[in-house]
Amino acid sequence: MFKTSLHGLWFSDEVFEKIRELDLLLFELKKGEVISFGKAHYEKIANIRHELERLLARDMLNLHDVKNFLKAKR
Repeated sequence: MFKTSLHGLWFSDEVFEKIRELDLLLFELKKGEVISFGKAHYEKIANIRHELERLLARDMLNLHDVKNFLKAKR
């Protein structure tokens, strides 16, 4: 997640916010509790992943428009 955050400049604001949401969720993960954490948060993680896929696909459609992308960055 740290490496992903370092490249946040190249994500749309919506993608960065969704990655941040996943990061905050994973921050609750305690060592040795990966399976129970996954079971408890399966639906939430799946929804975040689905939303990330949708947002990234949308961004790919506008990949060529760098000027407008940079203007939209907060």
